[in-house]
Amino acid sequence: MDANVKVNGSVNDVCVFKGVEELLAENERRKEEGRSQEEEARSQKEEGRRQRGDDFRGEHSAKPHVEPPYMAARGEEAACGVADARTCVPTKVGRTAERERCREDFVYWAQRCVRIKDKRSGRMVPFVLNRPQRRVAALLERERRAGRPVRMIMLKARQWGGSTLVQMYMAWIQCTRMRNWHSLIVAQVGRTAATIRGMYDRMLRSYPAELWEERSEKEEVRNQKGDEKTKDEKTKEVRNQKSEGVALGEAARRAAIYGGSGNGSLRTLGALGALGTLDDGGDCTTACAVAPHGVKKGLVRWQGQEGIREIAGRGCRVTIGSAESQDSVRGADYAMAHLSEVAFWKDTPKGSPEDVIRAVCGSVALEPETLVVLESTANGVGNFFHTEWLRAERGESDKLAVFVPWYEIEIYSMELAEGEAWGLWESLDEYERGLWRRGLTLEQIKWYKQKRREYGEHAAMMAEYPTTPSEAFANTGLNVFSREGLERLMKGCRKPLAVGEVVALSGAPTGREALRGVRFTPDSTGGMEVWEHPLPGVAYVVGVDVGGRTARADWSVIVVMTADERPRVVAQWRGHIDHDLLTWKGAAVARHYNGALLVFESNSLEHGGGGSPTQWDGGTDCGAFMLHELYDEYENLYFRRAPGGGKGKPGFHTNRATKQMVVTRMIAAVRDGVLAERDAGAVEEMAVYQRLPNGGYGARAGFHDDRVMARAIALQAVAEMREGLRGGSLERDADLREFIRGV
Repeated sequence: MDANVKVNGSVNDVCVFKGVEELLAENERRKEEGRSQEEEARSQKEEGRRQRGDDFRGEHSAKPHVEPPYMAARGEEAACGVADARTCVPTKVGRTAERERCREDFVYWAQRCVRIKDKRSGRMVPFVLNRPQRRVAALLERERRAGRPVRMIMLKARQWGGSTLVQMYMAWIQCTRMRNWHSLIVAQVGRTAATIRGMYDRMLRSYPAELWEERSEKEEVRNQKGDEKTKDEKTKEVRNQKSEGVALGEAARRAAIYGGSGNGSLRTLGALGALGTLDDGGDCTTACAVAPHGVKKGLVRWQGQEGIREIAGRGCRVTIGSAESQDSVRGADYAMAHLSEVAFWKDTPKGSPEDVIRAVCGSVALEPETLVVLESTANGVGNFFHTEWLRAERGESDKLAVFVPWYEIEIYSMELAEGEAWGLWESLDEYERGLWRRGLTLEQIKWYKQKRREYGEHAAMMAEYPTTPSEAFANTGLNVFSREGLERLMKGCRKPLAVGEVVALSGAPTGREALRGVRFTPDSTGGMEVWEHPLPGVAYVVGVDVGGRTARADWSVIVVMTADERPRVVAQWRGHIDHDLLTWKGAAVARHYNGALLVFESNSLEHGGGGSPTQWDGGTDCGAFMLHELYDEYENLYFRRAPGGGKGKPGFHTNRATKQMVVTRMIAAVRDGVLAERDAGAVEEMAVYQRLPNGGYGARAGFHDDRVMARAIALQAVAEMREGLRGGSLERDADLREFIRGV
């Protein structure tokens, strides 16, 4: 069996297999690439273990211990009275150099100073970043080193440690780089935020004593200026180093190390865990050891407040809050914010998730070394996290969009049995072949195929283990438009060529003058977005979905699309406006686009906004009156035939049957790639457009479908034009013309 395969991420590099040997060779090449990356991670892990002098026995425990270069000689260890190399103060030169490296190298600091709980063994191990963590850390560092405020939105797959990475990155900045640099942790519920803060507790309990720094403000200023030490200062420092060694003997016996200069400007922190126990997020004041000088170490309660802790000696506060209690995170001074599981935040009587995030981001200055990270697993479409993710993907947000697919996580792979490769290859369906074209190995695809058997529907598997962001956000069972179709539409979306309004030469908003000399006028505050200006000889259709007048009502939408075999959206107006102004605005837009066929969704006009049908032949109906006026100046209006061959009526009336018809047509257009979309907001509306429990269609609760319905009505009109089913316009239909004019 032949197979076209994407190699090295390039669609142009194609290889074709003619047998199992070629398949296995390609698979081995891919595995070798993965092994080289794993070897790099293993080397980092070994370096971290050796540098710490760890007694952790992992997969490489057979290797002999190599004394790290920064540690003191054995003679100095003996003089200190400490048998374990970890509890001996290193030489001044080595200690200073390593502290400097920790301040500048987050990856090194993580493996050297942080221990985390291994999920498989349950043991505390050095924090060696895995593959996706290294990638995300590189992005964080790229922004920070460029001197830019770090802003990120992170869509999480399962089990790769995204929250741990963000929290330890913030801890690194607070523990090594900045003083008085306050952070905020907000999660869906307070307990989750407290659990995240528990990462700080574990980190501080195992922080290497010789690398912990508490600097006085005076020393910080002197270090920043680069002043040289005086001879007296150097002499005093040597004396203090000797006194450190004496203190360390006692400190080692109680598993904590303290040392200090005469003025208390530099001290070290030892193993806090021996002085108190902590559950994740519990009260950490008992775990904060007290030095002989009376200075607390670690996290201490700040001014008696339950939700705020301070890293003693650094002046950095750590505040926890929850989306359920929004007042707890307002009005404070933060430099960094970690907002966790944002997709699951719910509206409260006091505000929405957007309100909370706006308040938090407003408190974080746009300065270097500041950070705001929104992270979450997906929770369907249409919520604030989904909307903000789409904005970031389009480059419209201040945040960098980061997604980690399942196949970057090392544990998601299964070894192949002898002779299994070709049988597996032949059993792959089109989706699984797509995974191969992405560059995955057979071992990864085997894991996916096996895991997929646990789910009744593939959509459920994709939501749990997404390959792309759109899979992560996919709902199951309710979505009307296909995920693949929406992905295709989104790729065609772009910023408008121009924004403004279509206005008449005289500026009149209604009446005959409103349609004379119409032209597009650029205006940044206008409601019309234009992707293509009118082209000579091109036929267009203008669809109008009638909304309300107030800001809280549904939107009115005027959409312009080409009336050809593959319609494409070329312009759109969206806003809140009185119905009489809307009818003339729709006609002006249609006149501007080569006298386009104008299709009104007539329900709101026929009901007059009052919720009950009006009489078209009574002479008092607002909708009929507006169309009567409009007909005198613009005759290319769409009308529908009445049942039984009676008089037709202007506009498209939406009821259960006709809505089913136009939505079904639009579903096919999206699925088959017939429609070309330009507005990302319209695609987002399609993503939350669902089949309702009563069998009808509508937007998910709390969302709008105005852009969807305007397009569905316009597509129906295009189809009728092309199929010759439309009976004509008012210009061609004498009976309808007579009806509207009331003759």
